[in-house]
Amino acid sequence: MKRGNAARFGASVTLAAMVTAGFPWTSVLAGWSISAILALIAPVGTGRIGRVPAALAGIMALPVTAAVLLGADRAFPEETTFPFVSLALLAVLFRAMLGRREGLERVSVLLGIFLLGILGTVTVWGLMDVKWTENLPELPAAWTVLLSASAGIPWWGAGIRERKGGAWLGASAGISLGLSLLTRGVLGRALAAWEPAPLYRAVQTIRILGTLQRLEAFLAGAVLMGAMILLLWMGEMILSAGEIFLGRPMKTPEKGGLLLAAFLLEWVARVLPPEILVPVETAFWGFLPAFALGVVELGKFEKRG
Repeated sequence: MKRGNAARFGASVTLAAMVTAGFPWTSVLAGWSISAILALIAPVGTGRIGRVPAALAGIMALPVTAAVLLGADRAFPEETTFPFVSLALLAVLFRAMLGRREGLERVSVLLGIFLLGILGTVTVWGLMDVKWTENLPELPAAWTVLLSASAGIPWWGAGIRERKGGAWLGASAGISLGLSLLTRGVLGRALAAWEPAPLYRAVQTIRILGTLQRLEAFLAGAVLMGAMILLLWMGEMILSAGEIFLGRPMKTPEKGGLLLAAFLLEWVARVLPPEILVPVETAFWGFLPAFALGVVELGKFEKRG
């Protein structure tokens, strides 16, 4: 299925809001430069892969789903919403997976267009209140560049040159960079680096013409919409991988069982102490770009064999 550029935009900026908003802008710029190059040189994805890469992609979709659910809960960092938001999002995803896959795509595109307006507005307003001395260039750490590149994964294999999606790709990179400048410019470098939900804290303190702007409601809504885009993407991946691996369409109990497994993974992550969860989550997002490239290369090898 051809994924719309608006949906790719929504998925990538949501990853940026969840994962990289507190990073230095130099890290975000370097990471997106890598992703932009891969998006430009990689051929258009055909969706025709073998059973082994399909199985690997389907398996990886489960921890990604769990990680997205964790990120969606951070739309409300003042207090946890677990398990209500997670169950509600999974219920919507399960219902969508029972219908036609074209419906997943159309909903993702619509949500992506909404996200462009919301996050674009938040970014422009926020940049009016930043302290630019907090955004002086600094040498990016390799792990922050790798995680920033992970936000661009939705664009890999998009066929930018063939499908003329460069404007959406540019908007994705631009807003991701703007969110980094906003977060560190409002909170300061030290607080942005250690705050669990830096972007949310930053938008709470934005002032325009001396008036405090309460933009966190807009941000929370944007994160939930973006989380739904990512979940619909994972649902589509699970359906496609299952059909390739099994040689038939997935049955309803199989779909529900896999989503239940993702929910249980989120629950396990929540019971981990922060000193374990934070490095594990960081390593996971950093590993994702290498895994995505590995699946593509494995698919090529399997075809040649």
